[in-house]
Amino acid sequence: MDATETTRAAATTYFEAWRDRDFDRLRTVLAPEVEFAGVLGTAHGADECIAGLRGMAESIMTDLTLDARVVEGQDAMTWFDLHTATTRRSRP
Repeated sequence: MDATETTRAAATTYFEAWRDRDFDRLRTVLAPEVEFAGVLGTAHGADECIAGLRGMAESIMTDLTLDARVVEGQDAMTWFDLHTATTRRSRP
């Protein structure tokens, strides 16, 4: 398997495992020193990353759709939809 195929498989595994809430499988594609910084928060290391993804999956995520992947060598760019639950506020 060449680098592009390996990267494509890792990106697919990441999103499928997150969607399926299979965090043991998701961990298999994370480097121990993974760093995440974005609008959803920050995480330093695999444990924090898994904790953040698990927290979202267990609190607000209803589904996850991987719409597109662009992969070249060890680089990947993804476009996905994170479907979330909405809470309706009751009126007094």
